[in-house]
Amino acid sequence: MTNFYNYLKDNSILKEHSYLRNPNVVATLLNKKLKDKKILFYGDGSHTKEVISFLDKDSIDIVGIISDISIEHMYIREDFEYPLFDIKDVDLYDFDYIILLGYWNSRNLYLFITKYNLESSKVFLPYKTKELIDIADKKGHINYIRKTKKPLVCLILNSDRRDFISSASKYLKKYFELVKVYISNDVVYESNDSFNEVFFISGNFNFLEKFFEKNNPDAVIFFHSGQLEVATARLVQIMCKNKIKYIYSTTDFFFNNAFCMDDKLLAKTFNIEENKFNILKKVEHEIIQNADGIITNWGGSYMENELNADALFSSYFHNNTFFKNIQFDPRRIKVCYTGNLGMDIKNDFHKITTLDNVFEKLLENQISMYIYNFQLKSNIFYPYDKLKKYDNFYWKNFVKTEQMPEELSNYHFGLNVLNIGKTQLKIFDTLFKSLFQAKIATYICAGLPIIVSKEYKILYEFVSDNKIGFGTDIENICSDINKISEDTFNLYKQNIYYYQQNFLNNNLGAKDIADYITKSLSK
Repeated sequence: MTNFYNYLKDNSILKEHSYLRNPNVVATLLNKKLKDKKILFYGDGSHTKEVISFLDKDSIDIVGIISDISIEHMYIREDFEYPLFDIKDVDLYDFDYIILLGYWNSRNLYLFITKYNLESSKVFLPYKTKELIDIADKKGHINYIRKTKKPLVCLILNSDRRDFISSASKYLKKYFELVKVYISNDVVYESNDSFNEVFFISGNFNFLEKFFEKNNPDAVIFFHSGQLEVATARLVQIMCKNKIKYIYSTTDFFFNNAFCMDDKLLAKTFNIEENKFNILKKVEHEIIQNADGIITNWGGSYMENELNADALFSSYFHNNTFFKNIQFDPRRIKVCYTGNLGMDIKNDFHKITTLDNVFEKLLENQISMYIYNFQLKSNIFYPYDKLKKYDNFYWKNFVKTEQMPEELSNYHFGLNVLNIGKTQLKIFDTLFKSLFQAKIATYICAGLPIIVSKEYKILYEFVSDNKIGFGTDIENICSDINKISEDTFNLYKQNIYYYQQNFLNNNLGAKDIADYITKSLSK
Protein backbone atom coordinates (compact mmCIF):
# COMPACT_ATOMS: atom_id res chain seq x y z
CA MET A 1 0.00 0.00 0.00
CA THR A 2 2.90 2.36 0.76
CA ASN A 3 4.31 1.83 -2.73
CA PHE A 4 0.91 2.53 -4.24
CA TYR A 5 0.58 5.74 -2.19
CA ASN A 6 3.98 6.91 -3.43
CA TYR A 7 2.90 6.09 -6.97
CA LEU A 8 -0.19 8.26 -6.54
CA LYS A 9 1.84 11.07 -5.04
CA ASP A 10 4.52 10.97 -7.73
CA ASN A 11 1.93 11.01 -10.50
CA SER A 12 -0.17 13.88 -9.10
CA ILE A 13 -3.16 11.53 -8.65
CA LEU A 14 -3.89 12.84 -5.16
CA LYS A 15 -4.24 16.35 -6.59
CA GLU A 16 -7.78 17.48 -7.35
CA HIS A 17 -7.84 19.14 -10.74
CA SER A 18 -9.85 19.92 -13.84
CA TYR A 19 -10.38 17.35 -16.56
CA LEU A 20 -10.83 18.31 -20.19
CA ARG A 21 -11.14 15.59 -22.82
CA ASN A 22 -8.42 16.35 -25.36
CA PRO A 23 -7.48 13.36 -27.58
CA ASN A 24 -5.17 15.29 -29.90
CA VAL A 25 -3.01 16.58 -27.04
CA VAL A 26 -3.02 13.15 -25.36
CA ALA A 27 -1.69 11.61 -28.57
CA THR A 28 1.04 14.26 -28.81
CA LEU A 29 2.05 13.50 -25.24
CA LEU A 30 2.17 9.75 -25.87
CA ASN A 31 4.20 10.25 -29.06
CA LYS A 32 6.73 12.19 -27.01
CA LYS A 33 6.89 10.18 -23.78
CA LEU A 34 6.30 6.63 -24.96
CA LYS A 35 8.30 6.56 -28.16
CA ASP A 36 9.37 3.00 -29.11
CA LYS A 37 7.26 1.54 -26.28
CA LYS A 38 4.73 -1.29 -26.49
CA ILE A 39 1.40 -0.11 -25.16
CA LEU A 40 -2.09 -1.38 -24.41
CA PHE A 41 -5.12 0.90 -24.28
CA TYR A 42 -7.74 0.18 -21.65
CA GLY A 43 -11.23 0.90 -22.96
CA ASP A 44 -12.78 0.29 -26.36
CA GLY A 45 -14.84 3.47 -26.67
CA SER A 46 -14.74 6.53 -28.89
CA HIS A 47 -12.17 8.34 -26.72
CA THR A 48 -9.60 5.59 -27.27
CA LYS A 49 -10.31 5.56 -30.98
CA GLU A 50 -9.83 9.33 -31.23
CA VAL A 51 -6.51 9.23 -29.39
CA ILE A 52 -5.21 6.38 -31.59
CA SER A 53 -6.16 8.31 -34.73
CA PHE A 54 -3.62 11.03 -33.76
CA LEU A 55 -0.78 8.69 -32.74
CA ASP A 56 2.45 8.24 -34.67
CA LYS A 57 2.04 4.55 -35.49
CA ASP A 58 5.66 4.31 -36.69
CA SER A 59 7.13 5.18 -33.30
CA ILE A 60 4.61 3.54 -30.93
CA ASP A 61 3.79 -0.15 -30.93
CA ILE A 62 0.08 -0.61 -30.09
CA VAL A 63 -0.19 -4.19 -28.83
CA GLY A 64 -3.98 -4.03 -28.61
CA ILE A 65 -7.07 -2.82 -26.79
CA ILE A 66 -8.06 -4.35 -23.46
CA SER A 67 -11.62 -4.21 -22.21
CA ASP A 68 -14.15 -5.91 -19.96
CA ILE A 69 -15.48 -7.77 -22.99
CA SER A 70 -16.94 -10.52 -20.82
CA ILE A 71 -19.61 -8.19 -19.44
CA GLU A 72 -22.45 -6.22 -20.96
CA HIS A 73 -21.58 -2.69 -21.99
CA MET A 74 -23.55 0.43 -21.27
CA TYR A 75 -21.60 2.53 -23.74
CA ILE A 76 -20.88 2.49 -27.45
CA ARG A 77 -18.04 0.15 -28.35
CA GLU A 78 -15.89 1.04 -31.33
CA ASP A 79 -14.25 -1.12 -33.97
CA PHE A 80 -10.44 -1.13 -34.03
CA GLU A 81 -7.81 -2.41 -36.41
CA TYR A 82 -5.96 -3.75 -33.35
CA PRO A 83 -6.69 -6.94 -31.35
CA LEU A 84 -9.27 -6.66 -28.58
CA PHE A 85 -8.32 -8.52 -25.39
CA ASP A 86 -10.20 -9.37 -22.24
CA ILE A 87 -8.57 -7.50 -19.36
CA LYS A 88 -8.59 -10.68 -17.25
CA ASP A 89 -5.89 -12.00 -19.59
CA VAL A 90 -3.69 -8.91 -19.47
CA ASP A 91 -0.78 -10.78 -17.86
CA LEU A 92 -0.48 -12.93 -20.98
CA TYR A 93 0.75 -10.05 -23.12
CA ASP A 94 4.10 -8.33 -23.49
CA PHE A 95 3.76 -4.58 -22.97
CA ASP A 96 5.54 -1.62 -21.40
CA TYR A 97 2.52 0.48 -20.44
CA ILE A 98 -1.24 0.33 -20.10
CA ILE A 99 -2.85 3.64 -21.03
CA LEU A 100 -5.79 4.68 -18.85
CA LEU A 101 -7.71 7.54 -20.44
CA GLY A 102 -10.19 9.78 -18.67
CA TYR A 103 -10.29 10.92 -15.07
CA TRP A 104 -9.23 8.37 -12.42
CA ASN A 105 -9.44 9.11 -8.71
CA SER A 106 -7.11 7.30 -6.32
CA ARG A 107 -9.71 4.85 -5.02
CA ASN A 108 -10.82 3.65 -8.47
CA LEU A 109 -7.24 3.40 -9.62
CA TYR A 110 -6.27 1.34 -6.57
CA LEU A 111 -9.20 -1.04 -7.13
CA PHE A 112 -8.29 -1.39 -10.81
CA ILE A 113 -4.61 -2.11 -10.23
CA THR A 114 -5.18 -4.56 -7.39
CA LYS A 115 -8.04 -6.37 -9.11
CA TYR A 116 -5.92 -7.19 -12.15
CA ASN A 117 -2.61 -7.48 -10.28
CA LEU A 118 -0.91 -4.81 -12.37
CA GLU A 119 2.45 -3.18 -11.75
CA SER A 120 1.65 0.43 -10.91
CA SER A 121 4.81 1.57 -12.70
CA LYS A 122 3.39 0.19 -15.96
CA VAL A 123 0.17 2.20 -15.71
CA PHE A 124 0.23 5.54 -17.52
CA LEU A 125 -2.48 8.17 -17.04
CA PRO A 126 -2.12 10.99 -19.59
CA TYR A 127 -4.71 13.21 -17.91
CA LYS A 128 -2.76 13.08 -14.64
CA THR A 129 0.35 14.58 -16.22
CA LYS A 130 1.22 18.20 -15.53
CA GLU A 131 0.91 19.05 -19.23
CA LEU A 132 -2.72 17.92 -19.47
CA ILE A 133 -3.71 19.28 -16.04
CA ASP A 134 -2.35 22.73 -16.95
CA ILE A 135 -4.23 22.73 -20.25
CA ALA A 136 -7.48 21.73 -18.52
CA ASP A 137 -7.10 24.38 -15.83
CA LYS A 138 -6.32 27.08 -18.39
CA LYS A 139 -9.24 26.00 -20.58
CA GLY A 140 -11.32 26.78 -17.57
CA HIS A 141 -13.93 24.72 -15.83
CA ILE A 142 -13.71 27.59 -13.35
CA ASN A 143 -12.58 30.49 -15.49
CA TYR A 144 -15.35 30.55 -18.07
CA ILE A 145 -16.17 34.09 -19.16
CA ARG A 146 -19.60 34.98 -20.50
CA LYS A 147 -19.37 35.72 -24.20
CA THR A 148 -22.70 37.36 -25.04
CA LYS A 149 -25.52 39.35 -23.49
CA LYS A 150 -27.94 36.50 -24.05
CA PRO A 151 -29.25 34.56 -21.04
CA LEU A 152 -26.65 32.00 -19.97
CA VAL A 153 -28.08 28.47 -19.88
CA CYS A 154 -25.93 25.71 -18.41
CA LEU A 155 -26.80 22.11 -19.31
CA ILE A 156 -25.49 19.61 -16.75
CA LEU A 157 -25.62 15.87 -17.35
CA ASN A 158 -23.88 12.52 -17.00
CA SER A 159 -24.67 11.29 -20.50
CA ASP A 160 -26.42 13.11 -23.33
CA ARG A 161 -28.04 10.11 -25.02
CA ARG A 162 -31.64 11.14 -25.83
CA ASP A 163 -31.10 14.64 -24.40
CA PHE A 164 -33.67 17.23 -25.53
CA ILE A 165 -31.44 20.28 -25.04
CA SER A 166 -28.52 18.91 -27.07
CA SER A 167 -30.92 17.98 -29.87
CA ALA A 168 -32.44 21.47 -29.84
CA SER A 169 -29.16 23.34 -29.27
CA LYS A 170 -28.74 24.52 -32.87
CA TYR A 171 -32.00 26.42 -32.54
CA LEU A 172 -31.54 27.42 -28.88
CA LYS A 173 -28.20 29.13 -29.51
CA LYS A 174 -30.08 31.92 -31.33
CA TYR A 175 -31.58 32.96 -28.01
CA PHE A 176 -29.23 31.66 -25.29
CA GLU A 177 -25.55 31.38 -24.50
CA LEU A 178 -25.08 27.64 -24.02
CA VAL A 179 -22.56 25.87 -21.79
CA LYS A 180 -22.51 22.10 -21.38
CA VAL A 181 -21.00 20.33 -18.38
CA TYR A 182 -20.56 16.55 -18.24
CA ILE A 183 -20.40 15.37 -14.65
CA SER A 184 -18.79 12.07 -15.56
CA ASN A 185 -16.57 10.85 -18.35
CA ASP A 186 -19.35 9.09 -20.26
CA VAL A 187 -19.46 8.66 -24.00
CA VAL A 188 -20.63 11.73 -25.91
CA TYR A 189 -23.52 10.70 -28.15
CA GLU A 190 -24.67 14.10 -29.41
CA SER A 191 -23.01 16.85 -31.38
CA ASN A 192 -21.76 19.71 -29.21
CA ASP A 193 -21.11 22.15 -32.06
CA SER A 194 -23.80 24.58 -30.92
CA PHE A 195 -22.49 25.03 -27.38
CA ASN A 196 -20.17 27.93 -26.54
CA GLU A 197 -18.10 25.65 -24.30
CA VAL A 198 -18.19 22.00 -23.23
CA PHE A 199 -16.55 20.80 -20.01
CA PHE A 200 -15.96 17.54 -18.15
CA ILE A 201 -15.68 17.83 -14.37
CA SER A 202 -15.45 14.11 -13.49
CA GLY A 203 -17.61 14.39 -10.41
CA ASN A 204 -15.77 17.41 -8.98
CA PHE A 205 -18.68 19.59 -7.87
CA ASN A 206 -16.30 22.22 -6.48
CA PHE A 207 -15.62 23.27 -10.06
CA LEU A 208 -19.33 23.48 -10.74
CA GLU A 209 -20.02 25.54 -7.63
CA LYS A 210 -17.26 28.01 -8.48
CA PHE A 211 -18.60 28.26 -12.02
CA PHE A 212 -22.04 29.15 -10.61
CA GLU A 213 -20.59 31.76 -8.25
CA LYS A 214 -18.52 33.47 -10.91
CA ASN A 215 -20.88 33.36 -13.90
CA ASN A 216 -24.30 33.27 -12.21
CA PRO A 217 -26.10 31.38 -15.02
CA ASP A 218 -29.66 32.45 -15.70
CA ALA A 219 -30.77 28.83 -15.83
CA VAL A 220 -29.37 25.40 -15.08
CA ILE A 221 -30.92 22.46 -16.90
CA PHE A 222 -30.09 19.07 -15.42
CA PHE A 223 -30.66 16.17 -17.79
CA HIS A 224 -31.35 12.90 -15.97
CA SER A 225 -31.45 9.49 -17.64
CA GLY A 226 -30.92 6.89 -14.92
CA GLN A 227 -32.34 5.89 -11.57
CA LEU A 228 -29.26 6.63 -9.50
CA GLU A 229 -28.73 10.06 -11.06
CA VAL A 230 -31.63 11.39 -8.99
CA ALA A 231 -29.40 12.22 -6.03
CA THR A 232 -27.00 14.13 -8.28
CA ALA A 233 -29.90 16.03 -9.85
CA ARG A 234 -31.06 17.12 -6.39
CA LEU A 235 -27.53 18.14 -5.35
CA VAL A 236 -27.22 20.44 -8.36
CA GLN A 237 -30.69 21.83 -7.62
CA ILE A 238 -29.58 22.70 -4.08
CA MET A 239 -26.41 24.31 -5.44
CA CYS A 240 -28.58 26.72 -7.43
CA LYS A 241 -29.67 28.17 -4.04
CA ASN A 242 -32.88 29.62 -5.46
CA LYS A 243 -30.72 32.20 -7.25
CA ILE A 244 -30.44 30.27 -10.50
CA LYS A 245 -33.52 28.89 -12.26
CA TYR A 246 -33.45 25.09 -12.20
CA ILE A 247 -35.11 23.06 -14.94
CA TYR A 248 -35.29 19.28 -14.59
CA SER A 249 -35.05 17.53 -17.96
CA THR A 250 -35.62 13.78 -17.90
CA THR A 251 -36.59 10.74 -19.94
CA ASP A 252 -37.04 8.61 -16.83
CA PHE A 253 -39.22 8.87 -13.76
CA PHE A 254 -38.73 5.91 -11.49
CA PHE A 255 -39.96 6.32 -7.98
CA ASN A 256 -43.16 8.33 -7.72
CA ASN A 257 -46.09 6.30 -9.05
CA ALA A 258 -44.39 5.64 -12.37
CA PHE A 259 -44.98 1.91 -11.90
CA CYS A 260 -48.02 0.16 -10.51
CA MET A 261 -46.33 -1.95 -7.85
CA ASP A 262 -45.55 -1.42 -4.17
CA ASP A 263 -42.23 0.14 -3.27
CA LYS A 264 -40.73 -3.02 -1.81
CA LEU A 265 -41.27 -4.98 -5.03
CA LEU A 266 -40.12 -2.06 -7.18
CA ALA A 267 -36.91 -1.74 -5.17
CA LYS A 268 -36.27 -5.44 -5.74
CA THR A 269 -36.96 -5.01 -9.46
CA PHE A 270 -34.40 -2.21 -9.63
CA ASN A 271 -31.87 -4.17 -7.54
CA ILE A 272 -31.78 -1.23 -5.13
CA GLU A 273 -31.70 -1.68 -1.36
CA GLU A 274 -35.10 -0.80 0.09
CA ASN A 275 -33.80 1.97 2.36
CA LYS A 276 -31.87 3.51 -0.54
CA PHE A 277 -34.96 3.24 -2.73
CA ASN A 278 -37.06 5.13 -0.18
CA ILE A 279 -34.47 7.89 -0.02
CA LEU A 280 -34.30 8.20 -3.81
CA LYS A 281 -38.09 8.31 -4.02
CA LYS A 282 -38.16 11.20 -1.57
CA VAL A 283 -35.36 12.96 -3.43
CA GLU A 284 -37.15 12.65 -6.79
CA HIS A 285 -40.30 14.08 -5.22
CA GLU A 286 -38.30 17.05 -3.85
CA ILE A 287 -36.84 17.73 -7.30
CA ILE A 288 -40.28 17.76 -8.90
CA GLN A 289 -41.75 20.01 -6.22
CA ASN A 290 -38.89 22.54 -6.26
CA ALA A 291 -38.03 22.72 -9.96
CA ASP A 292 -38.71 25.93 -11.86
CA GLY A 293 -39.51 23.80 -14.89
CA ILE A 294 -39.68 20.21 -16.10
CA ILE A 295 -39.03 18.99 -19.66
CA THR A 296 -39.91 15.37 -20.26
CA ASN A 297 -41.26 12.79 -22.68
CA TRP A 298 -43.68 11.55 -20.03
CA GLY A 299 -47.11 12.84 -21.01
CA GLY A 300 -50.63 11.50 -20.61
CA SER A 301 -51.83 10.51 -17.17
CA TYR A 302 -48.42 10.94 -15.53
CA MET A 303 -48.16 14.52 -16.73
CA GLU A 304 -51.67 15.23 -15.49
CA ASN A 305 -51.49 13.46 -12.13
CA GLU A 306 -47.89 13.60 -10.93
CA LEU A 307 -46.11 16.57 -12.53
CA ASN A 308 -46.84 20.25 -12.05
CA ALA A 309 -49.08 21.91 -14.62
CA ASP A 310 -46.19 23.89 -16.10
CA ALA A 311 -44.19 20.85 -17.24
CA LEU A 312 -43.35 20.66 -20.96
CA PHE A 313 -44.03 17.44 -22.84
CA SER A 314 -41.44 16.98 -25.57
CA SER A 315 -40.54 14.32 -28.12
CA TYR A 316 -37.68 16.34 -29.64
CA PHE A 317 -34.82 13.82 -29.66
CA HIS A 318 -33.27 14.65 -33.03
CA ASN A 319 -32.36 17.82 -34.89
CA ASN A 320 -31.91 16.17 -38.27
CA THR A 321 -34.10 14.11 -40.57
CA PHE A 322 -33.42 11.82 -43.48
CA PHE A 323 -35.93 10.52 -45.98
CA LYS A 324 -35.44 7.86 -48.61
CA ASN A 325 -38.00 6.44 -51.00
CA ILE A 326 -37.55 2.68 -50.99
CA GLN A 327 -39.40 0.01 -52.89
CA PHE A 328 -41.87 -2.10 -50.92
CA ASP A 329 -41.74 -5.82 -51.65
CA PRO A 330 -43.86 -7.95 -49.26
CA ARG A 331 -41.42 -10.84 -49.80
CA ARG A 332 -38.39 -8.78 -48.70
CA ILE A 333 -39.51 -6.69 -45.73
CA LYS A 334 -36.77 -5.19 -43.57
CA VAL A 335 -37.58 -4.26 -39.97
CA CYS A 336 -35.14 -2.51 -37.62
CA TYR A 337 -35.08 -2.12 -33.86
CA THR A 338 -33.00 0.34 -31.86
CA GLY A 339 -32.80 0.65 -28.09
CA ASN A 340 -32.96 -1.50 -25.00
CA LEU A 341 -33.17 -5.26 -25.39
CA GLY A 342 -34.24 -6.10 -21.85
CA MET A 343 -30.88 -7.50 -20.82
CA ASP A 344 -30.52 -8.47 -17.17
CA ILE A 345 -28.42 -5.52 -16.11
CA LYS A 346 -28.23 -4.28 -12.54
CA ASN A 347 -30.49 -1.30 -11.81
CA ASP A 348 -32.36 -1.66 -15.09
CA PHE A 349 -36.10 -2.36 -14.97
CA HIS A 350 -36.04 -3.51 -18.61
CA LYS A 351 -34.72 -6.85 -17.37
CA ILE A 352 -38.32 -7.94 -16.75
CA THR A 353 -38.77 -8.68 -20.44
CA THR A 354 -36.74 -9.44 -23.54
CA LEU A 355 -37.63 -9.29 -27.23
CA ASP A 356 -35.95 -12.42 -28.54
CA ASN A 357 -39.27 -14.26 -29.02
CA VAL A 358 -40.70 -11.33 -30.96
CA PHE A 359 -37.68 -11.19 -33.22
CA GLU A 360 -37.85 -14.94 -33.77
CA LYS A 361 -41.49 -14.74 -34.87
CA LEU A 362 -40.56 -12.20 -37.51
CA LEU A 363 -37.49 -14.11 -38.65
CA GLU A 364 -39.49 -17.31 -39.07
CA ASN A 365 -41.94 -15.34 -41.18
CA GLN A 366 -39.06 -14.43 -43.55
CA ILE A 367 -38.92 -10.84 -42.33
CA SER A 368 -35.36 -9.52 -42.01
CA MET A 369 -34.41 -8.06 -38.62
CA TYR A 370 -31.70 -5.43 -38.07
CA ILE A 371 -30.81 -4.76 -34.42
CA TYR A 372 -29.01 -1.67 -33.08
CA ASN A 373 -28.32 -1.91 -29.35
CA PHE A 374 -26.29 0.58 -27.32
CA GLN A 375 -25.63 -1.96 -24.54
CA LEU A 376 -23.86 -4.72 -26.40
CA LYS A 377 -23.06 -3.56 -29.90
CA SER A 378 -21.05 -6.37 -31.47
CA ASN A 379 -21.41 -9.10 -28.84
CA ILE A 380 -24.60 -11.20 -28.85
CA PHE A 381 -25.58 -12.58 -25.46
CA TYR A 382 -28.27 -14.89 -24.19
CA PRO A 383 -31.12 -15.06 -25.09
CA TYR A 384 -30.37 -13.37 -28.43
CA ASP A 385 -27.54 -15.68 -29.39
CA LYS A 386 -30.10 -18.26 -30.56
CA LEU A 387 -31.07 -15.91 -33.40
CA LYS A 388 -27.69 -16.21 -35.10
CA LYS A 389 -28.91 -19.33 -36.91
CA TYR A 390 -31.23 -17.20 -39.06
CA ASP A 391 -29.78 -15.86 -42.30
CA ASN A 392 -32.14 -12.87 -42.13
CA PHE A 393 -30.91 -11.76 -38.68
CA TYR A 394 -28.44 -8.85 -38.59
CA TRP A 395 -26.72 -7.54 -35.46
CA LYS A 396 -25.56 -4.06 -36.44
CA ASN A 397 -22.98 -1.70 -35.02
CA PHE A 398 -24.64 1.00 -32.96
CA VAL A 399 -24.10 4.51 -34.34
CA LYS A 400 -24.27 7.90 -32.71
CA THR A 401 -27.63 9.63 -32.39
CA GLU A 402 -27.04 12.22 -35.08
CA GLN A 403 -26.16 9.46 -37.58
CA MET A 404 -29.17 7.26 -36.80
CA PRO A 405 -31.73 8.77 -39.22
CA GLU A 406 -29.58 8.15 -42.30
CA GLU A 407 -28.48 4.73 -41.02
CA LEU A 408 -32.05 3.50 -40.49
CA SER A 409 -33.56 5.04 -43.63
CA ASN A 410 -32.85 1.88 -45.66
CA TYR A 411 -35.46 -0.23 -43.82
CA HIS A 412 -39.21 -0.54 -44.23
CA PHE A 413 -40.38 -0.37 -40.60
CA GLY A 414 -39.16 0.61 -37.16
CA LEU A 415 -40.26 -1.71 -34.35
CA ASN A 416 -41.53 -0.65 -30.92
CA VAL A 417 -43.39 -3.57 -29.33
CA LEU A 418 -43.87 -5.32 -25.98
CA ASN A 419 -43.31 -8.91 -25.04
CA ILE A 420 -44.83 -9.11 -21.57
CA GLY A 421 -47.70 -10.79 -19.81
CA LYS A 422 -50.82 -9.30 -18.26
CA THR A 423 -49.26 -9.12 -14.79
CA GLN A 424 -46.31 -7.14 -16.06
CA LEU A 425 -48.58 -4.96 -18.16
CA LYS A 426 -50.43 -4.01 -14.98
CA ILE A 427 -47.14 -3.22 -13.24
CA PHE A 428 -46.15 -0.86 -16.03
CA ASP A 429 -49.61 0.58 -16.60
CA THR A 430 -48.63 4.21 -16.01
CA LEU A 431 -45.42 3.85 -18.00
CA PHE A 432 -47.09 2.50 -21.12
CA LYS A 433 -49.89 5.07 -21.05
CA SER A 434 -47.58 8.04 -20.53
CA LEU A 435 -44.14 7.54 -22.04
CA PHE A 436 -43.21 8.77 -25.54
CA GLN A 437 -40.16 6.65 -26.27
CA ALA A 438 -37.11 8.07 -27.98
CA LYS A 439 -36.99 5.29 -30.58
CA ILE A 440 -40.28 6.55 -32.04
CA ALA A 441 -38.66 9.91 -32.72
CA THR A 442 -35.64 8.13 -34.21
CA TYR A 443 -37.82 6.14 -36.61
CA ILE A 444 -39.73 9.23 -37.70
CA CYS A 445 -36.51 11.16 -38.34
CA ALA A 446 -35.35 8.21 -40.46
CA GLY A 447 -38.60 8.29 -42.47
CA LEU A 448 -39.71 4.85 -41.23
CA PRO A 449 -43.31 3.70 -40.77
CA ILE A 450 -43.73 2.38 -37.22
CA ILE A 451 -44.98 -0.92 -35.82
CA VAL A 452 -46.15 -0.23 -32.26
CA SER A 453 -47.81 -2.27 -29.52
CA LYS A 454 -51.36 -1.17 -28.82
CA GLU A 455 -50.54 -1.34 -25.10
CA TYR A 456 -48.34 1.74 -25.54
CA LYS A 457 -51.38 3.98 -25.37
CA ILE A 458 -49.77 7.35 -25.99
CA LEU A 459 -47.58 6.00 -28.81
CA TYR A 460 -50.33 3.96 -30.43
CA GLU A 461 -52.61 7.01 -30.52
CA PHE A 462 -49.81 9.15 -31.96
CA VAL A 463 -48.97 6.65 -34.72
CA SER A 464 -52.65 6.06 -35.55
CA ASP A 465 -53.66 9.74 -35.52
CA ASN A 466 -50.83 10.67 -37.89
CA LYS A 467 -51.28 7.52 -40.02
CA ILE A 468 -47.55 6.77 -39.94
CA GLY A 469 -47.74 3.08 -39.07
CA PHE A 470 -49.98 0.59 -37.33
CA GLY A 471 -50.68 -0.94 -33.93
CA THR A 472 -50.44 -4.64 -33.19
CA ASP A 473 -49.83 -7.23 -30.48
CA ILE A 474 -47.31 -10.04 -30.29
CA GLU A 475 -49.75 -12.77 -31.32
CA ASN A 476 -50.80 -11.00 -34.50
CA ILE A 477 -47.67 -9.06 -35.47
CA CYS A 478 -46.75 -11.26 -38.46
CA SER A 479 -50.25 -11.41 -39.91
CA ASP A 480 -50.63 -7.63 -39.45
CA ILE A 481 -47.39 -7.01 -41.34
CA ASN A 482 -48.51 -9.36 -44.11
CA LYS A 483 -51.67 -7.28 -44.55
CA ILE A 484 -49.68 -4.19 -45.51
CA SER A 485 -49.98 -3.40 -49.20
CA GLU A 486 -47.66 -1.28 -51.28
CA ASP A 487 -50.26 1.51 -51.35
CA THR A 488 -50.61 1.46 -47.55
CA PHE A 489 -46.85 1.50 -47.09
CA ASN A 490 -46.48 4.45 -49.47
CA LEU A 491 -49.23 6.30 -47.58
CA TYR A 492 -47.32 5.80 -44.33
CA LYS A 493 -44.15 7.12 -45.97
CA GLN A 494 -45.99 10.12 -47.39
CA ASN A 495 -47.43 11.01 -43.98
CA ILE A 496 -44.05 10.66 -42.29
CA TYR A 497 -42.48 12.95 -44.85
CA TYR A 498 -45.25 15.48 -44.17
CA TYR A 499 -44.59 15.23 -40.42
CA GLN A 500 -40.86 15.69 -40.96
CA GLN A 501 -41.35 18.79 -43.08
CA ASN A 502 -44.03 20.46 -40.98
CA PHE A 503 -42.92 19.62 -37.44
CA LEU A 504 -39.30 18.52 -37.31
CA ASN A 505 -37.73 20.54 -40.11
CA ASN A 506 -39.54 23.68 -38.97
CA ASN A 507 -38.00 23.27 -35.50
CA LEU A 508 -41.39 23.40 -33.80
CA GLY A 509 -40.21 21.05 -31.06
CA ALA A 510 -37.05 23.10 -30.51
CA LYS A 511 -39.11 26.30 -30.52
CA ASP A 512 -41.34 24.85 -27.79
CA ILE A 513 -38.24 24.18 -25.67
CA ALA A 514 -36.88 27.70 -26.27
CA ASP A 515 -40.20 29.28 -25.34
CA TYR A 516 -40.43 27.10 -22.25
CA ILE A 517 -36.95 28.09 -21.04
CA THR A 518 -37.81 31.76 -21.58
CA LYS A 519 -41.03 31.30 -19.64
CA SER A 520 -39.18 29.58 -16.79
CA LEU A 521 -36.68 32.45 -16.60
CA SER A 522 -39.49 34.94 -16.07
CA LYS A 523 -40.92 33.17 -13.01
